[in-house]
Amino acid sequence: MDISPDLTSVPHLTPEQILEDYCIAYRSRQLSLIARKDVMRGRAKFGAFGDGKELPEVAMARFFQHGDFRSGYYRDQTLMMALGEITVLAIAAAGIFAMLRGIRLRTPPRDLFGRRWSPDAHPVILAMLSRPLLPMALLVAFFMLLRGHHEPGGGFIAGLIAGIALILQQLASGQQWSAERLRLNYTRLIGAGLILALGTGLAALVFGRPFLTSAFWHGAAPLLGELEFASAMAFDTGVFLVVLGTVMLILDNLGRLSGHRQHGHRPGPNESGNDTGGAPWKP
Repeated sequence: MDISPDLTSVPHLTPEQILEDYCIAYRSRQLSLIARKDVMRGRAKFGAFGDGKELPEVAMARFFQHGDFRSGYYRDQTLMMALGEITVLAIAAAGIFAMLRGIRLRTPPRDLFGRRWSPDAHPVILAMLSRPLLPMALLVAFFMLLRGHHEPGGGFIAGLIAGIALILQQLASGQQWSAERLRLNYTRLIGAGLILALGTGLAALVFGRPFLTSAFWHGAAPLLGELEFASAMAFDTGVFLVVLGTVMLILDNLGRLSGHRQHGHRPGPNESGNDTGGAPWKP
């Protein structure tokens, strides 16, 4: 029985292509060794080394199509990893929300040193300082969301920045005050982010491309010059929504554990029950 491998599907490589692949692998190994020496000698604090992976990387470069999410790591394979991470985040948020639902904790009248709590639950200075910080923090979050395609940033860090800015409003002015002005349904926010991120990957299949294949468009705008638009931005937006919804859902419900009983405060219409996670949903 003939057990020799079928070589009909193996792409034919010219001697020039073989030498080119060898040069790329050799340079990659030398650069990895230089980087490793710098880290070992203390000249660099961190290093990512690819030595030992040159041959499979060269082979994959000949096999994968342009835009295939498996062809790269720092921008491409991370999309698949991020899809799994936001799914885990959504499951964790749902679990924490279910555990905290209906729980109320009694707030002690004094602190550990026997001092009474301040009657001013929301200081005016903190409230007045936090409100102008909100638009600036949201602007930074939007900048990090756009910047994350080629530079450090992305949907995760943008969602954390926006979530911290919104939670600060609750700490400064109270949950009821924030709920009356920021009418968000956190569970639907998480669901919309998951659907958007997954839909971005599935959209590539409609055009006959591998799952999560990125599409790119280049254009020009006055004063801004050349701009690049990528379908990965929609994926990052989905990540942003999931992270923002998760942060707000968990911290908002943690704040409601004892907030109703502090300083004789009674739960308002937006604070009782809270079955949807956040303020009552109004389309």
